[in-house]
Amino acid sequence: MSWPTKKLGEIAKEIRSGFACAKTKRVEDGVIHLRTNNISLDGRLDLSTITKIPKRFVDEKADSLKKNDILFNNTNSVELVGKTLLVDSDLPYAFSNHLTRIRVDEKVAMPKYVVLMFWKFWQEGLFARLCTQWVNQAGINQTKLEAIKIPLPPLDEQKRIISKIEKLFVKLDEAGRLRAEALSASAALLPSALHDVFGRAGREGWEEIKLIDICEKTKLVQPEKISKGSFNYIDITSVSEMDGIGAITARVLPVKEAPSRARKLVREGDTIFATTRPYLKRIAFIPKDLSNSIASTGFCVLRPKEGIADSSYVFHIVNSDNFVSKIIPLQRGASYPAVSDKDVLSQTIPLPTFAEQRKIVEYLDALSAKTRELQSLQEATANEFVVLRQSILAHELGSS
Repeated sequence: MSWPTKKLGEIAKEIRSGFACAKTKRVEDGVIHLRTNNISLDGRLDLSTITKIPKRFVDEKADSLKKNDILFNNTNSVELVGKTLLVDSDLPYAFSNHLTRIRVDEKVAMPKYVVLMFWKFWQEGLFARLCTQWVNQAGINQTKLEAIKIPLPPLDEQKRIISKIEKLFVKLDEAGRLRAEALSASAALLPSALHDVFGRAGREGWEEIKLIDICEKTKLVQPEKISKGSFNYIDITSVSEMDGIGAITARVLPVKEAPSRARKLVREGDTIFATTRPYLKRIAFIPKDLSNSIASTGFCVLRPKEGIADSSYVFHIVNSDNFVSKIIPLQRGASYPAVSDKDVLSQTIPLPTFAEQRKIVEYLDALSAKTRELQSLQEATANEFVVLRQSILAHELGSS
């Protein structure tokens, strides 16, 4: 059924933006001043980061929020303009000029219905098309906002639509919660398995040996002596933790632009352990395609001696919480906490026979692969939830 439309300006009692506070002194004991970051992507109030301003700048009656007020993000990066929040209780908060408060006439439109329509418009890209864009930002002025046309069925029909959409969203939220639990459980598989390895070491009496005794000495190099053109450079920011395993994104640099810290030649099978802020676990295994890259001196390079320690075994062990927990207390420096290569190399690890190391590696590698597979499936499911939410809105509210 085709519903009649009305402009937002025709169904709103008030459409009003807040006030800027860029030059207003922030205080600890003041009024919360909501900004764009306080509206989450799923339309919830997010108070994880707040700004407070002196009470004297706020007109309590004019600036506070009432139940069923709609807050609309009018200025942001273009893809975020249109985030919308329905206020579910009276709040003594003020709000930024980048937010617009909308109070609809509830005799003709239910606030929740208008919010659902706004979510639909946002997902369809309507607000992005209406935006005026400038450097790094975009916005919708009040005139354009007032002119937005909203399909408006009778109140009883609005109520029915809201009820149906909310019930479907509750099911999606529950499915999302279960997905998140599964994702968390899969991420815990590898750390748990590594913890068990240390437990076996104690029960089976494996020898504890220092890394320095099973790793080769590595030397510093000059990039210009390794390459005449460019080289792969691995600095600390090149390593990120992914699925419990360090992922490397090396940069290709001309030799003439080599940083002073580019001094450690690495090869396939090496483990690099970031000595700055070791609790961040920037630890990675050098794959074949990055052999002969140059790493920063911010890494301790672990190169196991052939036939004594398996390179993958050493990587898994030093990547474990058990090992890192021994390194963290050795940090020095308040603003730039770090340990030395010596601190890392002086640590002991359990060392079973070489054959047993290989068995452990096969198990941990298989577990890592399974974990990545599970996480990939969970991420795909999360994207499907987004599409389903969009489909629900489009189906129940009609196509634009």
